Amino acid sequence: MIDQKIWDFVKDKIDKNVAEIGAAYPNAAIDGIYNQGNVRDWISGFWPGILWKGYQVTEDEKFAMLAREIEANMDQKLKDTEWLDHDIGFIWSLTSVSDYKMTGNQESRRRALLAANLLMGRFNLAGNFIRAWNDRADLDTKGLVIIDSVMNMPLLFWAAEETGDPRFRHVAEAHLGTIIQTFFREDGSVAHTGIFDPETGAFIEEIGNQSFAAGSAWSRGTAWALYGFALAGRYTRRPEYIDAAKMVADFFIEQMGEETAPAWDFRAEAQYGEGRILLDTSAAAIAACGLLVFAKLTGESHYREQGEKIINNLYHHHSTKDDPTHQGMLVDATGHYPKQKNLEVSLIYGDYFFTEAVVTALFDKPLFW
Repeated sequence: MIDQKIWDFVKDKIDKNVAEIGAAYPNAAIDGIYNQGNVRDWISGFWPGILWKGYQVTEDEKFAMLAREIEANMDQKLKDTEWLDHDIGFIWSLTSVSDYKMTGNQESRRRALLAANLLMGRFNLAGNFIRAWNDRADLDTKGLVIIDSVMNMPLLFWAAEETGDPRFRHVAEAHLGTIIQTFFREDGSVAHTGIFDPETGAFIEEIGNQSFAAGSAWSRGTAWALYGFALAGRYTRRPEYIDAAKMVADFFIEQMGEETAPAWDFRAEAQYGEGRILLDTSAAAIAACGLLVFAKLTGESHYREQGEKIINNLYHHHSTKDDPTHQGMLVDATGHYPKQKNLEVSLIYGDYFFTEAVVTALFDKPLFW
């Protein structure tokens, strides 16, 4: 069970940050203060997403007004495709789709459908995958796919339902089929990054990228897969998606054991003898959301119990409940270990998914995904 005081803690943080953060793009909180990203960042939808979850429970108009201001500021991203990548779903699912679902805002519907069309335009027909990032100096990304992408497929599933046009769903299903075939391992762990030949579509190799190495098990990537396939199962009821979500959920739970938060990579220390053991509370929060959705999808209460256990552990052992001046909700998150970036901090997406998990567990509100 989840105690009401956890929501009270979340609500207090949202109230505080409305005044202190405003219409900005917080990323990582170091020493208690969120540094500011910019409108181009992939994380730009998470702060307004938190505001919409707050509005969903309280109907406090100040949350909606600020979220809409941020959403309108992001229109510039929709006008320049070189700013956009596979993370379109993270941005407009939690802003435009959420506003439209709750208030019927037609301008938000227009933005969300435009975003879905732009995401669909990244589909590589030869390989049945959605390209991840755009051109980078250090890496040829034309055939690059990452596990995070599964969390962006709900935007396409929503667009298919909203418009009655199955093309959106066909693209999402083709991409997810490729992920299952090339990223999943027999033990339920998943790769982070796959490289494909962009001309032939052939799978070339796995690389570590944000995980410690090829073959390791990045915990946040595991959580993306768990939640993404649970959502895909909710939209389609396809058994292969439900089976995929179950495999990853069981792996995540087993790897967590009795720890209060997962290591940033489940295998870095044990398998490679390297990779200082840092935690990633953002992975735990994402997994909690996935477990709650999967439990409702399948009727298996064990997964809800595990999701609630994670929420309680995050609040009691890894939150800022005793520091009212801290802008973040969760501490002990790992942003990008291989780049040594944002280590042992609060991350805005960790705070978003913690908020979503608490709202789902306590109030059973509809999802924006």
